[in-house]
Amino acid sequence: MMSDVTGPAGEGGAGGGGGPVRASSLGDDAVGRPIFQRRYREVTVSAIVFGVIFGAIMNAAITYAGLKIGFTIVGSAIAAVLGFGVLRGLLRRGTILETNIGQTIASAVNTPNSGVIFTVPVLLLIGIKLDPGGLNFWLITLACVAGAILGCAFIVPLRKQMLDIDRLRFPSAVGVATILKSPGAGAKKSLVLIAGIAVSALIALPAQLPNMRFKANPDDRTSLVQRDRMTAAEANRLRELSQWQSQRRPSPERVAAGRRLHDHAGELSASDAYAFDAYLVYLQDLAGSEAGESLRLPPGSGEPTDLASFTAAFHAAGLGGVRVEALAGEPEEETAARYEALVEARLLDAWHLYRADRTLASSGSEGVELPAGLPTLELLSWSAFERSYWPRVPLVGYQDLGLRLPMPTPPAPAPTRPLGLMDEGQLEQQALLEGVPVESLRERASAEASGPEALAAHERAVAEAERARARYDRIVARNDRAGDGQGDYFVTDNMVDVGRVLGLPSEFQLVFAIAPFAIGAGFLSGKAGLMVLGGGILAYFVLNPVSYNMGWLPATVSAEDAPGFAFNSFNRPLGIGLLLGGALMGVVFSLPAIREALKSIARSGGGTIASAGGKGRDELGLKTLIIAAATALVLLFFAADFVGNMPINQACPVTEQQVEDRGERVTADYRGYALAFATPEARDVFTNEWSAEQRAEWLASTGARPGWLHGINSHLRAAIIAVVGALWIWFAGIIIAQCTGMTDWSPISGMALLTVVLVLLLAGTGAVTGAVLIGAALCVAITCAADMMADLKTGYLVGAQPRRQQVVEMIFTGIGPIITMFVILLIAQVNLNQGLPAMGPGTETSAPQAQALQAVITGVQGGDMPYTLYGFGALLGVLLGLGSFPGLGVLIGLSVYLPFFYIATYGIGCVANIVTVKTRGKAWSEAWGVPFAAGLIVGESILSLLINMIVLITG
Repeated sequence: MMSDVTGPAGEGGAGGGGGPVRASSLGDDAVGRPIFQRRYREVTVSAIVFGVIFGAIMNAAITYAGLKIGFTIVGSAIAAVLGFGVLRGLLRRGTILETNIGQTIASAVNTPNSGVIFTVPVLLLIGIKLDPGGLNFWLITLACVAGAILGCAFIVPLRKQMLDIDRLRFPSAVGVATILKSPGAGAKKSLVLIAGIAVSALIALPAQLPNMRFKANPDDRTSLVQRDRMTAAEANRLRELSQWQSQRRPSPERVAAGRRLHDHAGELSASDAYAFDAYLVYLQDLAGSEAGESLRLPPGSGEPTDLASFTAAFHAAGLGGVRVEALAGEPEEETAARYEALVEARLLDAWHLYRADRTLASSGSEGVELPAGLPTLELLSWSAFERSYWPRVPLVGYQDLGLRLPMPTPPAPAPTRPLGLMDEGQLEQQALLEGVPVESLRERASAEASGPEALAAHERAVAEAERARARYDRIVARNDRAGDGQGDYFVTDNMVDVGRVLGLPSEFQLVFAIAPFAIGAGFLSGKAGLMVLGGGILAYFVLNPVSYNMGWLPATVSAEDAPGFAFNSFNRPLGIGLLLGGALMGVVFSLPAIREALKSIARSGGGTIASAGGKGRDELGLKTLIIAAATALVLLFFAADFVGNMPINQACPVTEQQVEDRGERVTADYRGYALAFATPEARDVFTNEWSAEQRAEWLASTGARPGWLHGINSHLRAAIIAVVGALWIWFAGIIIAQCTGMTDWSPISGMALLTVVLVLLLAGTGAVTGAVLIGAALCVAITCAADMMADLKTGYLVGAQPRRQQVVEMIFTGIGPIITMFVILLIAQVNLNQGLPAMGPGTETSAPQAQALQAVITGVQGGDMPYTLYGFGALLGVLLGLGSFPGLGVLIGLSVYLPFFYIATYGIGCVANIVTVKTRGKAWSEAWGVPFAAGLIVGESILSLLINMIVLITG
């Protein structure tokens, strides 16, 4: 199953493809009897260890892939294949039932990732910080764990109804059962899976290595510039720094430049920071040598702090006009210069100045008189200066192959006019140019051909030369957009630009990502995935070129810039609209499933629960389920209550100062929201002195509107939201399980959107974190509910005991959200360290489903949005669902929204699946192609996560 992608193969579900195996083929009367358990091993330590480890690996890998392409894949089939390889191939002891438990635990650990990545990244997109040291992170993680447990507990009572009575098919679960019942091929398939992982890692390694950077070698400057791994300015800086390295201080020329910048400190720009810091390093080295001590400040009244602390102290002390009375250690012992302290816009340089001045003061020189209480700070040392300014270059990658577009040979210049065709004035000018007597030119002209034929031949030669020059200029303009005299790379570290190789017009974008995981995902999607490729072709080969050639784009947009401009201007909004419309149709088309689910509940009555709580061994007892559900509900309330009582503002409404989250904060309740204030006096002004209109106007400026429950106690409000959320989880879980059982498709993203909107209406539009918390819990719950029912279907077909599957799934499913949350943090931190946004546009992890959710939140809050494009896209999504299957709008929306290079590579996998099925048959494709494709996904994703961890650890 793929969450939110492959239409009939699933927008959500649980499993991985399979043949038409029916329960009756196994003998329904023999399925699941207790005697079966006495004959075969089932819940063992090896199965548990395998399931947890492989589930964690799959969770991390698929989380990374899902953030890039917008959908996830449940690893039940992969775990079943690998389980035989490990438990039976390596340990020589695995049974079918033991392997089934292993894949059940693995899918339970892996499955919650889709619920998390569809929702939680929206907080990063709107600027809310998540880190392990913050309470928000753990509360959201706790809510997701609670959701996983609730989803499992709520769906268990319907097992008999859905599987024994309704006989829902669960196509993917049937496929997993087929794998489990053919253990002879299990070990070989595991080798195929491992081969896919190895191939994927080898292909992805040169694409991922450039994410790791190291200090440039000064001797490699020329080569690095030629390979576009370093700019000319960086090469010059590297040369300069390498000359300073032995002296451990800047050159006299750089020191003089930095000193001149001091005299105009208030006019410094960001580009001056290099020279400025070089000068400060010189002053600090000089001051330290005069003092005869190290370059670290003596202990003071506080611990070393950061720029934020210094900024607050700088403003509080009013240091904008302070003067430096004497600056000792000027070069050549010159008299110290007076200059104004740095203005507020140059706080960073003020920070450096403060550190340098404190060192000079420690050497006995008179310096800036700073107020008491400012903490001592560590100096800017030479090693820190090196770390800041020494160029770092990426490791070797595909770009270093040097595959560039060809540059044409410059054409011959246009021929000059023959002497025989020149008149007297032209001959005189030519004689002056050549420095010869005009008579000699007349003699030569008389010997040359003249007349109409010679003139026509000359004009033809000139025209041909002009055409050759025009062709040359066009090719140069197309192949050398950088203007450096070299052809542009058509193979970069992570992309292959086939369109430019083929000479397609610049407004067409035919680029393939070097991404084995996308090929694997496309293969698993098969024919249904062509819808995604079709949407990408529609956007990038029809919509964008037509918009450019019809003049609908601004006149300043060139042909080569048209795809990027169109992508940001209307592809993304249109794609989000399609996602919303498609998700809505998913819910609408789920209404029959909802009706059947309600009928199932009515038919089962108390029977299933009663049998579950009786003496039978088939199901978990009612008491156990109630305890699990109650515990999860308490956790959900606890998380919702804490988040709901957190202030929604970061700046004080009265003073507009940033309100720091340190210990007890000054807060007040207003219209269902907790507000934070800088001081108690500011709170009193807001509460007692501001008019009702002023308070309402300020609240409206934040995008926060009162919710339906704003008038009741905050703890009661959190309890109501938790209960409503739990009931919605129960109801939505039934819907998703029914959809998965009947079609292997489920509208997970649509349910998430509806949940967030519902919570925002109840709690208020400012309660974004709380709404996302409940939405994430719901998404995790419904995916876990569908996964449990699919796993129980697999167990039903192979004769497993349901109770044991239910126990291990409820115990281990809570691990999944924790792993996913930390993977999201890892990716976000690496992006931030590279100067990129934490998530979303501008990064490789665009999180398209979360961006659709962001659009909904912005709309609910009344923000500025391209409503026309969203509305038109939503209408198209609805019409596509009506005309075909309900998930089509989501598929097309993803393809329009995502960059085409991922869609194109994904399409290769789809075509490969179709060709394989045609040439080798469907059974062979599923038996051998699916494990290899799964390996392609796992290999690149794990490699990327490992490299990201190395980058984060090494800085």
